[in-house]
Amino acid sequence: MYNVSGEHAAVNYPQPRYLAYVPNRPNALFVAMPPPNTLGDLDLAVEVLWSFGELAPGRGAGMPFAFAVFQVAVGYILSGQATCPLTELDAMRDVCPRAHRQLQAELSEMGRRISDRNAAAEAAGEVPYEYLLPENVPASVEM
Repeated sequence: MYNVSGEHAAVNYPQPRYLAYVPNRPNALFVAMPPPNTLGDLDLAVEVLWSFGELAPGRGAGMPFAFAVFQVAVGYILSGQATCPLTELDAMRDVCPRAHRQLQAELSEMGRRISDRNAAAEAAGEVPYEYLLPENVPASVEM
């Protein structure tokens, strides 16, 4: 159960913050990398204009932009939030009421501890980690 719920949330939910900004991790490069030890600042304006076909005559001029759009779209699709989180998992409530109550109590306690930790992180100017809050973790992989 962990692989399709907690692990899936931990691995996939943070992706948009990283992948949606394509310069963080481009899925493809369309200009040769400079030789080692000659790395200067990349000219982002030239890259953007080239992506839109303004500076690259000939075939495939718009391809970098298409790759970037695809990368952002896939990042958001794979990290969509759960429609049935663990806190709403009621399939076994009637069959195993005691186990269901215990699971929900443990999830509630986990959520409280994570929220407390995140509040402390925010107070310290750090980014909170909300992906494993039980109300955000899917009961199963959804797409």
